[in-house]
Amino acid sequence: MWRTLVTTVFYRACPLCRRPATGEFCRDCQRQMAATQLARPWRFWQGELPLAAWGRYQDALKRALGALKYQGRPELARPLGHYLGDVWLTGGHGLTQTPAVAPIPLHPAKLKRRGYNQAELLARHLCRYVGLPLYPDLLVRRTDTQAQHCLSARERAANLATAFALNPDVGYRRRPILLVDDIYTTGATARAAQHTLQQAGWPVVGVLVVATGR
Repeated sequence: MWRTLVTTVFYRACPLCRRPATGEFCRDCQRQMAATQLARPWRFWQGELPLAAWGRYQDALKRALGALKYQGRPELARPLGHYLGDVWLTGGHGLTQTPAVAPIPLHPAKLKRRGYNQAELLARHLCRYVGLPLYPDLLVRRTDTQAQHCLSARERAANLATAFALNPDVGYRRRPILLVDDIYTTGATARAAQHTLQQAGWPVVGVLVVATGR
């Protein structure tokens, strides 16, 4: 009983299972999260839109991102943002100029419903962790697009063709941009954001995500 009381008082609850945790997650959930980590996070850092990802979109990592995105658990952005920072610090990007970080934006209506943009929270924790400059509102979302998971690759691209715009009210110093999002599936969202930025003269070096389905 005494051990149970001490555990309850001095250990916080794991955000995934509510069991006592000495770190960000309990030991079991931390083990499950580690099992989704990619051995080669820079494997897809090539082509027109280079991609780096911390882990595979499955199991505990999928549950963590679902809780962050749909279950009102913004505190999960901190450890997940630090995962992104750990990837960045390995230096696999090979860049010689420091980029600014721009999160993929939500439409204002969706932002109001959710209360926060999970990509922006991830980007903020990443930038605090590794010291990259953050451009949180460089992009705006003009259309509240249909949910992407139920669409084909061609439908996703069409759905996002005019989704983004450069924010006319910001005066950031022009520099290369690293896009940040929670999940990468077909890449339609990231490519649409990249197209908008590059059309406006902002080079995009790649996209960094917590999880990928590739």
